[in-house]
Amino acid sequence: MEELYTLDREVGRGSYGVVFEGHMAKTGHRVAIKRLPCSNPECIELYLQELWAMRATAKNHVNVIALHSCLLQTGSRSLKPLKPGKLPLRLVETVLKGSVVNSTKSEEGRKSTVEQAGSLRCLALWLVMEYCDGGDLTQYLLSRAPDTDRNHSVVLQLCSAVAFLHALGITHRDLKPDNVLVCVTPKGPVIKVRPSIWGPLWALNTCESPAKIIISKNKMFRRP
Repeated sequence: MEELYTLDREVGRGSYGVVFEGHMAKTGHRVAIKRLPCSNPECIELYLQELWAMRATAKNHVNVIALHSCLLQTGSRSLKPLKPGKLPLRLVETVLKGSVVNSTKSEEGRKSTVEQAGSLRCLALWLVMEYCDGGDLTQYLLSRAPDTDRNHSVVLQLCSAVAFLHALGITHRDLKPDNVLVCVTPKGPVIKVRPSIWGPLWALNTCESPAKIIISKNKMFRRP
């Protein structure tokens, strides 16, 4: 990891993983790095959903967190970058079979849409993302005096981000100020919606009622 990125400090921890502030080794550019341990099929399924969602939105909207790269950890000091559009075969198999797969069988001839992982064990996924220096939206707003123009800008940016996600067929299950980050700029705050915190986004399914899948987990932020 240190050849590509340096971990500076832990900035967040949840049920599914840990987020670090770090920087690119060559340029010093600050990034957020999330480590997702691949310990069971249920967690891995959420990680693959998150990876899919972040790739679908990657660097396409100013108000959605950008994904820079994804690394697959296969040993204590072994990391393999995943190519765009590729998925780690071992993790896909784990989800499909319902148990952690550590097969040593050759995987030559598998579908080209799946990243080959050889006989190595998948220990974790590392997501390298855009870093936001202003904290979350709750912290940002409560640490400043009320400002109508700023609040108006925040709401417009949030609406723009949500419209972008919905246009991709994605809805956020837990949209609230704690899950929105802020980048501080000379022109004011730039709001960044996190495609996923410690849980998944849900793709809209035309076979189901959307009401079943867009209810916020937090009662305070549910729709009327």
